Amino acid sequence: VDISVESLGLHEVDVGEVHFIQKRMSSTFHDERPLSQFIAALDEGSLDPMNLPNKIRVVDWPGQGLVTLDHRRLYCLKEHARRTKQTVFTMAHKYRFPKEFEHLVNSHPIFIECMRKFYKASGSLIPKARSW
Repeated sequence: VDISVESLGLHEVDVGEVHFIQKRMSSTFHDERPLSQFIAALDEGSLDPMNLPNKIRVVDWPGQGLVTLDHRRLYCLKEHARRTKQTVFTMAHKYRFPKEFEHLVNSHPIFIECMRKFYKASGSLIPKARSW
């Protein structure tokens, strides 16, 4: 049984159908540009949502729909859609989790709790060799 993440390539997606998986995000990009500057460029038409230089990444998560790994860019696209009262599409690198992933995640609440706590403690979901 193949349980690897499948890369589906570039796909056109409706930003209204993509969900966030983080509760919080910064109001600036990594290079310190404010999100408001990106939104203004979208609103003015100097930035085309379909031709962004950095495409958002989305994961087709069984039972959850499309979720993003690029929250700030998705927020800007959603805000642009809200302001213009239009459906906004963008090109996204799309991936799919295997169906077995959903079964593992839903197999027992201890799985999610363990992953959440491990990540909070280590900053990673991948255990590293430790010398105690």
